[in-house]
Amino acid sequence: IFFQRKIGWKVWAAAFTALVGTCLLCYDGSSPNQGDALCVLSAFFSAAYIIRVGDFAHRFEAAPLTAVSFAGVSIVTVLWTLVQSEWSLSTALPKTSKVWAMALYLAVGVTAIPTMLQTWGQK
Repeated sequence: IFFQRKIGWKVWAAAFTALVGTCLLCYDGSSPNQGDALCVLSAFFSAAYIIRVGDFAHRFEAAPLTAVSFAGVSIVTVLWTLVQSEWSLSTALPKTSKVWAMALYLAVGVTAIPTMLQTWGQK
């Protein structure tokens, strides 16, 4: 039972296959390390997020649901970045327009749009 629902064997088989795939992507010939564990942990939380989005996608429109999700993630990310840069905006912010463009592309093109499409698809 996961999130108060019974998970069928096909989903467990798919989850195991995804776990094996994640491990294969992490494997570089060396023994497992902290980065490998973080990749597996990230895959777990990504799967949990997808399951939870499926629960909420039926009750809310995709764009507002994605916006609220991204607002929460953005707040945590900004705080983490400021802590890592010792609360210095000059250290935390990108220095060139090229880096700003890459950040915008990652935020919108690779994250926001695919996540909104995924949420829409889970309706």
